[in-house]
Amino acid sequence: MNHVSFAAKRAHLDLMLFNRSALAPLGITPARLDMLQAIRARFDGCQTQGQLAALLGVTRQTVARMSRSLEALGLVLCERTPPDMRRVYIVLTEAGRALLERIQRIYIRSGIAGQAAIFALRDRAKQPEKATRLIEMARQIRESLSNCAPFAPEAADLPSWDEGAALEGADRKVFRDVTRWLYWRFRGLPFDYVMANSPPFEDLINASLPSASPTGPGQ
Repeated sequence: MNHVSFAAKRAHLDLMLFNRSALAPLGITPARLDMLQAIRARFDGCQTQGQLAALLGVTRQTVARMSRSLEALGLVLCERTPPDMRRVYIVLTEAGRALLERIQRIYIRSGIAGQAAIFALRDRAKQPEKATRLIEMARQIRESLSNCAPFAPEAADLPSWDEGAALEGADRKVFRDVTRWLYWRFRGLPFDYVMANSPPFEDLINASLPSASPTGPGQ
């Protein structure tokens, strides 16, 4: 395994661990979140099982199993409509839309997801251009495999992160807990060095990722 694939694997495992732990307080898993986002990708929030399987690069059996779990949570409805009663449509419920909005509010607008991605992509040599190259390689790999799983959540168009300023109550607590976990999990990575020098976080992002928006790496 060469250094590029090893770095990609390490970043992927770090981000998967972060995603599982960060989403746990909301009772959702990364795979279920992917499916909810894929359903929402249509303007009417409705996809067939076959469409979802093709978008996510999984089997119809996997989609059927996950859709039943999401339906039990009240996040989707599984419907059959004429004329083809064999076809199952997965429809996003209001509760599902509300959960996606809450996740967007806590993790995306606050910047946690973007920070986690950048933390994971940074290497120990403290060379920002390597993170930029790794992101570009990941983009090229994804494009080459787009026929297998073409879906990717839409990037959020945010001028800046609010660092949780707009959150209140339970959402604010989740933000604080996840932020503490994030810094604890990545305390051995080069951002110890970065934080010790205390540059403004927005300046750090701009310097590290000149061609990306703040939330780009986290999408």
